[in-house]
Amino acid sequence: MLHKMNKNAKKPGKPTKGKGRPAAPGVRLSIEAAGREFHVDRRALTARLREAEQEAGEDKKFAIHQVHEALAGSLHSERVKKVRVERELLEMEAAERRKGLVDTEVVDTQLESCIRQVIGTISGCKLIPWEWKAALFDDAMDNWTSDLERSLGLPEGSLKRAHQASEEMRQDYEKAKNGS
Repeated sequence: MLHKMNKNAKKPGKPTKGKGRPAAPGVRLSIEAAGREFHVDRRALTARLREAEQEAGEDKKFAIHQVHEALAGSLHSERVKKVRVERELLEMEAAERRKGLVDTEVVDTQLESCIRQVIGTISGCKLIPWEWKAALFDDAMDNWTSDLERSLGLPEGSLKRAHQASEEMRQDYEKAKNGS
């Protein structure tokens, strides 16, 4: 025999809004119970839960997934830690590179001044024979600037003023040598 179904009757298994019993919250453990279950000291577990920013519910208990994340770590928190460490490393590398930067304009100006002073002093010295002066000029003009560029890791020709000063001094030296 078939009965007519009441449309307003509750369907079995589905709680109605505001009526019936609430959905089961899952297994929840106190600190002591979680410590026994996971074989961890209560104080250590409390510290790990605090560290993982896991808070107890109104019942002062924790869900198993909260305890697990606090003890084993969550994939999300591990990724956040990894990204943070990578960012810190990149910042450290950038700071290290900035510390090693050299203002080539300043180096170029200073080297030009040094080359002019040294070569001027050498050429003005009457006690040094021309052969020795020639060797000193050649070394100064050919090597000093290039050696400095190499030691600073600069591209060849970066110190334009110093190269130009060396070339001018070479020309002055040739004129003086041929003139005497």
